[in-house]
Amino acid sequence: MNTILPLISQLHSEFMQARHWKKLMNITGQHIEHNSPKFCMNDLIKLHLYKYAEEVTEIVDGAQKESKIEGKVNIISRTWDDLAFTFNEVGDTYELGALDVIIEFVETQSMDLMTMLAQKEVEEFKENVSKWQKTLKTVDAVIEIWMKVQKNWSRLNPIFLASEDIRGQLPDDTKRFEKVDIDWKELMRDAVENS
Repeated sequence: MNTILPLISQLHSEFMQARHWKKLMNITGQHIEHNSPKFCMNDLIKLHLYKYAEEVTEIVDGAQKESKIEGKVNIISRTWDDLAFTFNEVGDTYELGALDVIIEFVETQSMDLMTMLAQKEVEEFKENVSKWQKTLKTVDAVIEIWMKVQKNWSRLNPIFLASEDIRGQLPDDTKRFEKVDIDWKELMRDAVENS
């Protein structure tokens, strides 16, 4: 009883899900009706848990670690539901505003996801964790490219659109930039509408 009672207490953990009980059934080789209203202490005693003390502890610890992973993934998901880009109006178009908060979330949550993937308890959530890792890599890459294009557009805009001298000397390049300018402004209007 000194061995069984602590194990029963562990199995009472709020983190135990149906999948964890299924693991316990596989280990003990017995069927457990853990959701049944008739499920009682005698059912647990019949399992001879003292023979599986280490395994029970491992299952319960794993359930707790899985719960932490699931919680963190849910936090990441909720964070990105609420995040949006900010924009500054510049003349007749917009530019990306401050990105500090978004970049900080990308960096910290990418590290969290990498840590989760290194844990054996991630198996149940591996697909979702991998999806978020890929999503954050994409967000990071898009921001990097977007800032690069915005910086180049900001630098070239006054050269090709404000200087009659340059327009006269480089008519082909000016036409090409005018096309880019139209595309850029349309893209930025779309981004503002769907931030």
